[in-house]
Amino acid sequence: LYNNAAVARAGLLEELRRADWDWNMAHEVTLVFLAVKHAVPVFRRRGGGAIVNVGSIAGMLGSGMPGNAPGNLVHCVAKAAIIRLTEALAIELSPLGVRVNCVSPGVIDTPQLRPFLGADPDGPMRRLVERCCLVPRVGEVEDVVNAALYLASDEASYVTGANLPVDGGFSASGGVGRPRPDLAEAVEASMVRFDAPAAPASRADARR
Repeated sequence: LYNNAAVARAGLLEELRRADWDWNMAHEVTLVFLAVKHAVPVFRRRGGGAIVNVGSIAGMLGSGMPGNAPGNLVHCVAKAAIIRLTEALAIELSPLGVRVNCVSPGVIDTPQLRPFLGADPDGPMRRLVERCCLVPRVGEVEDVVNAALYLASDEASYVTGANLPVDGGFSASGGVGRPRPDLAEAVEASMVRFDAPAAPASRADARR
């Protein structure tokens, strides 16, 4: 069972209507709950199976947006719920032989995100995403598909309750991306000063 529910009516806290909040929760969390609930009898008859839910780095850290841009609140909360739902279901469904895992994409070049990313390969938003990742590119649909296929396959027979980020290292780097040479040099210089032995006190200082 592959649960890919991802929609968003984004907005800042003070702008977000209760109806938008409820709509997002219904389409990103409740749909997954219902899909799994009604699939359980099938898994029971088959003697087991695998479930792959689609989370998001938005449910893992920060705002889930390059530069920690706000406005993604309800999506962050919904995807965090999916990650925890995955872990709880892995426990509850284990007696049935059902493995439950989650794949959490970063910024992926999909039709839904194309207006956000822009069509120009060298556009400012794509360049920003690249700078925020350890693998400096925007994710492709195939990256997520390959991860989901692994989690659903027998090759992952010993994997359950896991959340697999497919984000080019965005989450591992805290959204900062690769080391910057200028910052590395500044830190190295600071460490030299930090490690340097303290100068011995003068006699005058000792008398004081």
